[in-house]
This record gives sequence, C-alpha cells and structure tokens, in this order.
Amino acid sequence: MGSHCVYANRTMPYTLSHAVVAIPISIISRGIVPFASLAVGSLSPDFPYLLALTPTNAPGHSVNGVLIYCLIPSLIMLFAWYRLLEAPTLQLLGLPKRSWSLCLSSWFFILVGVLFGAYSHALWDATSHSYGAFVINSEFWNSEIFSLPLYKWNQYGSGVLGLSTLAVWYLYALVLNRKENYEGQLVTGILIYSVSIAFFVVLANLIHGSDVLSEYAVRSAIGIMVGVVCGMCLYTLVVYWQARGKFV
Repeated sequence: MGSHCVYANRTMPYTLSHAVVAIPISIISRGIVPFASLAVGSLSPDFPYLLALTPTNAPGHSVNGVLIYCLIPSLIMLFAWYRLLEAPTLQLLGLPKRSWSLCLSSWFFILVGVLFGAYSHALWDATSHSYGAFVINSEFWNSEIFSLPLYKWNQYGSGVLGLSTLAVWYLYALVLNRKENYEGQLVTGILIYSVSIAFFVVLANLIHGSDVLSEYAVRSAIGIMVGVVCGMCLYTLVVYWQARGKFV
C-alpha cells in the first residue's frame, strides 16, 4: 500500500499510508479498538526499513511473520506511547485527550488492534506488489489499464488515498477540538521536529549513498518517518523536563 520504488527487486511502500486503516476500524468499534494500536500495527511490518533507514528484508509480511516480528515491538512502542508520549504529542497536535483509562482489560483490545493493523498491511501488500500472493496467483491484478498493471494502480492510488484521508481526518479532528485551549508548545515542537526530520533525511541518504531520484525519494520518506518518531521523543523529553523544573 502506498507509493513505491524498487529496491533489490522488491517494492517498498510509503509506510504511513497503511495507517489509514485505523480510521474506519476505530469508528466502527466506537473506539473500543484503540486508534493508536491499529496505526502502530499497520506500520509494524515495515519497522526494519525504519531501523535500517532504507528498504531491506522485512520478514513481518506474513502470517507467522506478524506474530514473530511485529507483535512484541508494537506492544513495546504502544506501552511507551500510552505511558510517556501520548499526552505531549496530542497537546502539540491540538487533538483531544484519550477518553478511556489504560487498564489490564484494555490491553486485549490493544492486542487486537495491533494484529488487525499488521495483517491488513500484509493483505494489502499482497494485492499491490509484483511478488504479492494475490498478484502472482491472479490474472486480475496483472490486467493492464493504460499499459500499467492493476496492482500498480493499487499501489499508487492507495498511497495517495491513504495519505489524503489521514490529512482530512486530522483536519476534521482539529475542527472538532477547536474549542479546547491549546496546550502545546508549537514553536518548540516545530523546531525539534524540523531538526530531527532534516537530520535523518540527510543521514539516510548519506550512509546509503543515494545517487538517483528514486533512492532519494524512498530514503527521504523513511528519514521523515524516523525523524518524526525521534522528534516526538525529544519533544516529550523537553516537556517533561520543563514540568519537572516547575516543581523543583
């Protein structure tokens, strides 16, 4: 799912597009299945790309791979999200606070969300990659429209649709939450995130020696995602450090 480019005879998706699955499932479940668990799960099969800062072997794109390679890292990330990162990040983004309390029973639905998100990623990739199971075993996905296979239309179309839907959803959430007082540190956040993103975009292209446009595009996209995650952590650290200073 998402926009793609070729690397080592494989096609690497723009990972963030996969997170769009969190919107309908969270709405249908009326928030019982947490949005964050669906989003993190939907990104988890591509975690190796983020660690390597380039497309690489990602064994989480299978039934067993999700359980072996995606589940535990996702739960660790969600624990950090709920315990540390969530409040400062939502404040910065101008989004409402979580309306439910984190308890033992809620982790069951978090687990469900992770698995659903991860398997949705694997399923979508199976219909949008040349090596996908459905593409290999079906003439339908290899049918051409304007000289482009249908699975390629699925790749590019779902990438644009996914990112556009996420952007519209965020703007809609901002409108719904507009009456709440903004509590984030916008200037600090923009500075931290910008520096973090720029650093990892440059790093990803330097260490892997990008020399053609497609390599720059993919590694820059990966660098942006890694930069956002690291920026989130740094911004949280700053917020907690400042709050600590107020009580010393």
